[in-house]
Amino acid sequence: MTGKCLREYLSLVSETVVKYKGRFLVRGPIANIIEGIPYQFLAIVEFPSTKEAETWFYSEEYQKIIEMRISSTEGWFIITEEFSPPK
Repeated sequence: MTGKCLREYLSLVSETVVKYKGRFLVRGPIANIIEGIPYQFLAIVEFPSTKEAETWFYSEEYQKIIEMRISSTEGWFIITEEFSPPK
């Protein structure tokens, strides 16, 4: 993502995430890539459930801006259950 597009997308996406009960746990440039594909930006968003994450993803509000992300970035988007380490 580049300057203006990044700022606009992040501003708009933040509003949609909050509306759908999500919160950013991580959002910003990657400080130190130790191993693997060197993506430059990382976002991790937490929602109360995968159902609520999917509701946000397919919402009218997010679908209006998703093309900004798709056309400006390379990467992937994953919705997953909460990780619980084995006991």
